[in-house]
Amino acid sequence: MVDHDKNTLLDKIWGCWTGKISGGMYGSRVEGRTKKFIQKMVPPLTGWIETHRQQINDDEQYELIALLALESLDDAMIKAGKTKHEILSPELLGRFWKENLDRRYVFTAEKAALENAVDHGVPWEHAADEIYENRYQNAYFDWIGAQMKGELFGMLAPASGWHSDQSPTAENDLKRLRLCVQLSLEDAWIAHRGVGIAGELFVSAMVAVGIDFNPIDVKTTITYPAAVKFLARSPLPDRPSKWETIEQHGVTAEILKSDIVRVKDALLLLDDKRISKPNIAKFYECIDAVVATFELNHDPRFWEQAWAAAEEASEKYRRELVDDARQRLSNNKAWLKERLNLLKKDRAFGVHTVPNNAAIVIGLIYGDGDMFQTMHRATECGLDTDCNAGNAAAILGAYLGNKLIPSYEKRFARGEILSPLANWKEMSLQKLAERTFAQAERLMDK
Repeated sequence: MVDHDKNTLLDKIWGCWTGKISGGMYGSRVEGRTKKFIQKMVPPLTGWIETHRQQINDDEQYELIALLALESLDDAMIKAGKTKHEILSPELLGRFWKENLDRRYVFTAEKAALENAVDHGVPWEHAADEIYENRYQNAYFDWIGAQMKGELFGMLAPASGWHSDQSPTAENDLKRLRLCVQLSLEDAWIAHRGVGIAGELFVSAMVAVGIDFNPIDVKTTITYPAAVKFLARSPLPDRPSKWETIEQHGVTAEILKSDIVRVKDALLLLDDKRISKPNIAKFYECIDAVVATFELNHDPRFWEQAWAAAEEASEKYRRELVDDARQRLSNNKAWLKERLNLLKKDRAFGVHTVPNNAAIVIGLIYGDGDMFQTMHRATECGLDTDCNAGNAAAILGAYLGNKLIPSYEKRFARGEILSPLANWKEMSLQKLAERTFAQAERLMDK
């Protein structure tokens, strides 16, 4: 890797971290609120407002733990781990979880897994199991936690050659994502199962693909929306939508949409006992609804139509989860009650992987390469807003790199990350990017 490539990779990693922190900070102001509430806020949430503030966000701490775990391995261990296809074993990650996590900042599936392993002696390999040794232990196994922490592994294992491939195939795309997927599976397995794991694969893969993208002098074909005649006396004729090839610095909705679809096609070829193809397909149903709506009309003003389609798919999936619980757990009323109570308690479906993934994609596609619009649209959908805005902005940050992210998004994060971890004292985002880059070099070189 030549010096220029090193500098570019570092800038992309830095951009991803900047997006993660800024987006998470922006969305945290309305975490758990509905779209309706956010749109009626006074003052309106149309930019940074006085009540936005720096704070500890649980979303990032698991990525920092994984980075600490990697730093604890010498080069020989990294090489052996790649050969065995196990670098971050459950026992290794579990030890770092136990040594570093502050339980005040641990929730849902992660909380259940930590309690299972530390308090009940469950092997870390089984800490995320919904049921283990006749004990119902993790009802949150498919919630959002893995999805919120996937960026690191895309930074560590970029999908080199993704955008230069003139005749891409899903098979070759999966090969480019292999290391990223391996690390993501290892990390997700510690607290999640099923579609919960698919969420981390999606986020990490999109970051890996974004890091490969060259945002300088991009030539791409976009669609301009139809002109809307809103005054009866307007002399302007109706003008239909049109396609045009443009050149710019950055990335467009069309490129992001194409990559989202390619990542899905690649992941559907994945053959791994930890995640099934039906679970990956199920994970994408809300994303598919957003993509299909965008395909019909590229006009960014109509993003709410795409979100409505995703909500419809989400509600259908929620009903399927209830039916699934009644079928799988019918022989044990206590287990069934625990799972159904969780689904009833989260009536807005606000912290589940599936509806929140659509908010990420709304941000990416309808943000159209603009960092602020990306994190704002992901937030405006509601639900787990800090996770969604953080994921969407981190992915876009990987596409753009830190130098192309405007100061407006950077200013309030102060170039810092705040962490409650026992063994993480570094606050500088630049130094975090440098530490991430150092591990990426080791993983790519071995």
